[in-house]
Amino acid sequence: MISINNFKDKLKISGIDNYNISSNTLINFIFNKVDILTKKLEKEISPKTWETKKDMVLQKMYHIIGLKNFPINTSINAKIIGKIERNDYFIEKIILESFEGIYIPIHLYIPKKSNFPTPAILHIPGHWMENAKMEPDLQKCCIGLVKLGFIVLNMDPLEEGERRIGWRNHGHLETLLVGITQIGMMIYENIKAIDYLQTRKEVDGERIGMVGTSGGGSNTIYTMPFEKRIKVGIPICFANTFKGLLEGHRGYNWNGGVDLCNQVPQVIDTLTFSHLLALSAPRHILIISAKEDLNFPIKTAKNVVSEAELFFKLYGKDLIKHEIVSGGHGVGIEAREAAYSFFLKNLMNKEDGLPVIEPSIETEESPYKINYLDATADKNNAQNFFPEKSLITNVFDNKKLRNIEKPLKNMLIKTIEKKYKKFKIPNDLTEWESIKSKYKEKLNNLIVKTIDHSSLDPVIERSTELPGYYIERIIINSEDNIYVPCLLFLPDNWITSNNIWICLDDNGKRGFIENKLFEELIYNKQAILTIDLRGQGETLTVDFEVATMSYMIDRNLLFQRVFDLLRAVEYISQRATTGIQLNKQKIISYGKGTTALVTLFACAIDERISVLFTENQIISYKRLLECKTRFSPSIFIFDILSNYDIDDVLSLIFPRLNIILNPIDNHEKEISLNKIIDELNVTTNIYKKFNKKNRLIIEHSEKNIYSNLIKRIIKTV
Repeated sequence: MISINNFKDKLKISGIDNYNISSNTLINFIFNKVDILTKKLEKEISPKTWETKKDMVLQKMYHIIGLKNFPINTSINAKIIGKIERNDYFIEKIILESFEGIYIPIHLYIPKKSNFPTPAILHIPGHWMENAKMEPDLQKCCIGLVKLGFIVLNMDPLEEGERRIGWRNHGHLETLLVGITQIGMMIYENIKAIDYLQTRKEVDGERIGMVGTSGGGSNTIYTMPFEKRIKVGIPICFANTFKGLLEGHRGYNWNGGVDLCNQVPQVIDTLTFSHLLALSAPRHILIISAKEDLNFPIKTAKNVVSEAELFFKLYGKDLIKHEIVSGGHGVGIEAREAAYSFFLKNLMNKEDGLPVIEPSIETEESPYKINYLDATADKNNAQNFFPEKSLITNVFDNKKLRNIEKPLKNMLIKTIEKKYKKFKIPNDLTEWESIKSKYKEKLNNLIVKTIDHSSLDPVIERSTELPGYYIERIIINSEDNIYVPCLLFLPDNWITSNNIWICLDDNGKRGFIENKLFEELIYNKQAILTIDLRGQGETLTVDFEVATMSYMIDRNLLFQRVFDLLRAVEYISQRATTGIQLNKQKIISYGKGTTALVTLFACAIDERISVLFTENQIISYKRLLECKTRFSPSIFIFDILSNYDIDDVLSLIFPRLNIILNPIDNHEKEISLNKIIDELNVTTNIYKKFNKKNRLIIEHSEKNIYSNLIKRIIKTV
C-alpha cells in the first residue's frame, strides 16, 4: 500500500470531491418549510375558527416563549436614586429588580402638570445597543409624550444601554436549554415594569400603553398578548410576515451572530404574524411602517395588517390601524407624531385622532455619538465613543449592577433543578429495557416526528481507484431536496465483508480526511463513509443564521443533522451490490466536536449503529448554563433539560460499545478522568452494574491512540 500522504495526494488529484452543491440548500429548505407551515396555519386558523383556536394558540405561545418557566415573584423592589428637573417635566432615575439580582435602569418621565392620575406609557428601545433609552430619537418620543401629559417609563432592555457589557452578551443561547427565550425574559421585565407603574399614585393603572421601535416593536407585539393591562400598543417598524422577517435578515446573520430576540422556537409552527397581532384584540393597536424601511417593506406590512384586520373586526371597528410614514428604519418625527395622536385618542379620549405637531425638544446628552444608518470607516469621520463618561442621566453607579451573567445563571440553575431528573439506575435488565424503550421513543419523536421519510434516491456520481481502495462519490436525498454528498472508501477486499465506519467532522468530508483517524482507518483497511451534513462542506452556510432560523420551524439544526446521519445509516443498510461487501451488522459511527453530539443522538435511537465513538464531545448540557463560552448554536436544543442531559442519552447506548475520547467541559477544555466519571455516573454505573464495563471506554489522552482503539473496535464487533 502507498503511504498515507501519497494516498491523500492522489485522492486530491482525482478531483472526486471537487464539487460544491450550493450554500443556499439549507436556507431554501427552511424557507420552503415556512411556506408550507404558513399555508397550513392560514387554513386551520381563520376568523371563523378564531374563537375556538385562540386560547390554544396563546397557551402554546406561553410555553414556547418560556413564560411558564419563570419564577413567580410578585414583590416590587425599586429604588429612586436621582431626579433631573426640566421646565415642564422631570425624570426620576430608578433601579428596578426584575429577576433576583438582575436590575433595570429606568427613566420615569413625569409631567409637572397633568390631570393625575394620568395614563402611562411603557417605552421599550429596540436594538440601539449602545445608547438604548438615551438614543436621541427615542428620548424625543418620551419627551413628546410627557409634554402631552403622559407618564413615560423608558428602560434599557437586556444587555443594552447601561446594562451593556458587549454585543456578544445580548443573545443568550443557554436559556434555551431550560425552555426560556430572549423575548420571554424581556416580556417578564416589561410585566415587572408595569407592576411598578401601578404602584405609583400618579399613574392611572387602567390606562397603560406601550410603544417600541424595531426590536422594541417586536417586544410590544409579543408582550401585549400576555399583559392585558396594556390597553393600547404601537409597534413601529416591525410588522412583517415571518418569512419576510427571515428574508429581511438573510445574509446579516441576525446582527452579526448575537441577536436572539426574534427567533422564538416553534413560533412558525404555531401561528402566522397576523395571528400574533390578533392576540392583542380587542385592544387598540397602531402599526407604523416607514416607506424606506428595506428590512420591513411596506407591501408585506400592508398584507399582514389586512389579514389581521379580519380578526380584529370580530371585536369591533377600527381597533387596528396602519400608518405609513416617510423615512427609513427608526422612529422619525412622523412616526412620533402618529404615536402621540393615537395615544391621545385612545388613552385620553382627546383630539379625536387629529395630527399632533411635535414641539421643539431638547434631549439629554447621549453616551455614544453614533449614527447607525450612516456608519463610516473614514478615520477623519469616525464614530466617537466615550463609554466611560459619567452623565447626569446615568442610573447605575455600580458596574456590578450591569452584569446579569451570574444572577441569570443562578436563575437558570434553580429552574432546572426543579425540572430535570436524571435517569435512575435500574434494578435489573428487564426494568432497564422498559426505561430505555420509553426514553428512546420520546427522543425519536423529538428528532424525527415531522419528517417525511421519502426515498433516498442514491446516485453514484463518480468513482475512482487508488492503491488498496475503490472510492465512490454518492449523493443521497435526505429530505425535501436536502442532498447529502458522501465519499465511500471501499477496501479492495472481495472475499469477506468489511466493517463500515460512518465518520463526521465539523468541517465536513474534507475535515475528516485531514483527521489522523482517517489515516489510521486507511492503514487498517477499514471501509469509510464520510459525509457532509446539511450546512457543512459542500452546502456550507452561516451556522448561527440557519441554526436560529431552524428553531422557528421546530426543526433544531442538530436534529436535522442527526436525520442526515440516520439516512446515511439507512443507505448502508439498503446497499446491495455484487461487488465489495459491507457488513451491515458492524456499523461504527464517529463524530468529533459538534458532530459528536450528532453521532450520539443518532446512535441513541438507531441500534443499527453497533459502536459509538465520540471525540471532544461536551458531557453536560447543565454545565453550559454556567459559562460564557459560545458553542455552536445548533447544539442548544430548546427545553432539552426537561428530559435529558448528555449522560442520560449516553446511557441509551448500553450494551453497545461506547467510546468517549477526550470529552470537553463547558469551557471547551479537556476534563480529568475522575470528573468525567462523576458527570457520567448514570452511564458508567449501568455498564458496571450489568457487567459490561469493558464496553464503555473513556480515554483521556493527548497522544494519538486511534490505532489501539481501532484494534479494540475491530476485535469487539
